[in-house]
Amino acid sequence: MTTMPKNKKPVPKKTFEYSAYIEKVPADQIDEIFAYWVEIFQGVSGKAWKLNDTRRAHIAWGIHTYGVERCKKAIFGCASSPFHMGDNKLGKIYNSIELIFRSMEHTNRFLRMAADNQ
Repeated sequence: MTTMPKNKKPVPKKTFEYSAYIEKVPADQIDEIFAYWVEIFQGVSGKAWKLNDTRRAHIAWGIHTYGVERCKKAIFGCASSPFHMGDNKLGKIYNSIELIFRSMEHTNRFLRMAADNQ
């Protein structure tokens, strides 16, 4: 009987599905989008972000589906949303790369926000 160590979290379904895109997208494009995301949100929290497998999978899916420039626009759209930047009941910031590239619905919403704020 095999058991999973207690400190290991199960891999979310989307991350598992999106990990297939990592091999389909050039690594330098994934790095470019991650660097852009860090640049846009670097002053928002004091965290030092790392490009882990989950982020890599979501970014790869985003690039494969939308291309590099539209991914950057979606990130900009998230940054231009008062709600996602903390103007909400909880005062919580919702700007994770996993949220921006969670689904077509989410990414399209952020693209619309970017278009509204240009």
